Amino acid sequence: MLYFCIFLNIPASYKKFNLTSKKLFFLVGLFFVIGCGNSKHKIEINSSPDLANAYIDDELIGLTPIQINLSNGVYAIKIEKKNYFPYLSTFDITSNEVFKFNLKKYTKEVLLKYNLKPDLFFINGRQIKPEKKLILPIGRVDIFAYKKNHPFIKKSVEIELIKASYLKINFVERKGGAQVEIDSLPPGAKVFLDGVKIGKTPVKFNNLYSGKYQWQLKMPGYKDEFIGVGLKKKEKRSFKVKLTRDKFQLELIISEKGKINLYDTNRKMLLSTDVDKSGVNIKLPSSKYLIEYFQGENSFLKEITLLSNTSVLIPRQKKMDFIEVPMEGIVFGELLFAVSDEEKIYFVDAEKGVFDSSKNIYLPKVFMSDWKNCFIAENKLYLCDSLHVYKGSLKKKSDWQEIYQAPNGFIKAAFPINGGILVLSQSGDWVFLSVDGDKTKREIPWYSLKKEIDFEGV
Repeated sequence: MLYFCIFLNIPASYKKFNLTSKKLFFLVGLFFVIGCGNSKHKIEINSSPDLANAYIDDELIGLTPIQINLSNGVYAIKIEKKNYFPYLSTFDITSNEVFKFNLKKYTKEVLLKYNLKPDLFFINGRQIKPEKKLILPIGRVDIFAYKKNHPFIKKSVEIELIKASYLKINFVERKGGAQVEIDSLPPGAKVFLDGVKIGKTPVKFNNLYSGKYQWQLKMPGYKDEFIGVGLKKKEKRSFKVKLTRDKFQLELIISEKGKINLYDTNRKMLLSTDVDKSGVNIKLPSSKYLIEYFQGENSFLKEITLLSNTSVLIPRQKKMDFIEVPMEGIVFGELLFAVSDEEKIYFVDAEKGVFDSSKNIYLPKVFMSDWKNCFIAENKLYLCDSLHVYKGSLKKKSDWQEIYQAPNGFIKAAFPINGGILVLSQSGDWVFLSVDGDKTKREIPWYSLKKEIDFEGV
C-alpha cells in the first residue's frame, strides 16, 4: 500500500512511465492493500485457576495466561486442567480480544467416618456440617476437626475421581496432654488456629499434642494479636492478651461555620474547636464518641461508633420550636428516633413501628440494622441504614417501600435537599432521589452537583 500511495503522489515531471510500469506499481499497491486487510490480532487467554493448558484448533500453545497473534477467522479454543472440567468453544476473531475462562472443579460424593462427631469441622478452611455424605472437589483437600477436650486433627487427603473415597476422623482419647488457656482484655475476641476460627475468648484447649501452634486473636476495632507457642508434653500455658485499639479517620463534614465538641463515652472532652466549611479530620482509636455541633443558638448531637474510617455529614441547623407532647400511656419497645413535622411528633420504634403521641400507628416495624438517620420530607417518613433507604406515608396507615439500595458499597449519609434526597455511599458516589411520587433516581457526578443542587440550602 505504501508503494501505491507513493505512485499517486509523484510530481508530474517524474510521471514518465509507460503503461507497463504503471501496471506494475498498481499491482504492487493492490498487493499491500490486500495484505493490510488480513492483519494479525492480539489475543490474550486467561483462566481461573491459571496454569491450564490452552489449545487453538487442537494445537497446544502453552499455559495460561498466554498471548498469541491470530489472523481473521474462526478458531476453536480449548482449556484443560487436571481435576477440572475442560472448556471448548469457537470464536470468530476480527479484532484484539481478551478471554477469561472460569474452570469448574470436578466433585465427588465422599463418605465421612468418625468415632466421635466433631464440634468443628473444616474443609479447605471453610466450616461445614460433618454430614455422613459430603460433596468434595477432586484433588487435595485440607481437613481440620476439633472435639472438646481432644487434640486437634489436621491433615491433607487426596480425593481421586475413580477410586472410592472416604474421610476417616478418629479422635484420640488421651489424658495428660498439653493445655492452653487464652483470654483477652476485652473478652470476646475471635480465636483462630492456622487461619481457622475455633472459638472466642476466654477459651481453653485440653489434651493437645506437643508441637508448635500459631494462634490469632481478632476483634472489630482492635489490632490483630498473635500467639506463637511450642508446647511440650503435659505442659500447661496460659495467655491473657490486652488488645490494642486500632485507629481510624473521623471526618466531620459541615455546611456552615460553627463549633464542634467531641466527647468519649464518659463525657470527657477530647476536642473543642471552631470550624469552617473545610470541616474536621482527626484520627481516633475505635470506640463510641459523642459529636456536639453548635451553629449560633442551634445545636446538633450525634453518637457514633468508630470501627472504620468514617465520615459524618452535619446538616445546617434550623431553629427549633418546642412542642409539648402528652406521653401518658405510651410504652416503647426499642425507641430509635423521634422526628416531627409542623403538627406532630412521630416515634420510630424497632418493635412497634411508627406512631404518634395519640398512639395512631402509621407504619409497621421495619427490620434494619446499623441505623443512619430518619427524617420527614413531603409528608413521607424516610429511614436509612447502611444499605437501604425506605419511605412510608404519614397521612394514612401504609407499608414501607424500599426506594434505594446502595450498589457500590455502604451508605454513609442521606439527607433531604431541594425537594429530594441526597445519598452518599461508602465508595464516594452521590445519588439524588426524587420524593415527588415514585419517580426514579438519578446518579449525579460530583463535578455537576453544584450545578444541579444548591448546597447553601443544605
